[in-house]
Amino acid sequence: MKRKAFTLVELIIVITILAILATIAFVSFQGYTRQSRDANRVSTVKNIENGIEIFFTKSGTLPSPDIVTGTGNI
Repeated sequence: MKRKAFTLVELIIVITILAILATIAFVSFQGYTRQSRDANRVSTVKNIENGIEIFFTKSGTLPSPDIVTGTGNI
């Protein structure tokens, strides 16, 4: 009876191709997460800007900065 199986060379080629595809996917995914974080930062800054503009429109002055809290050594 003749057995049908993959040869060692075929298995190594398939594993190599899968490793290359996984590396490409991983690098691409990191780029998307970086873009997502940057978009979130830009959105937060725009929200702060809009809040300051609304405050200025209502009161006619800019808000004063709060006292910095933390170690106490300013």
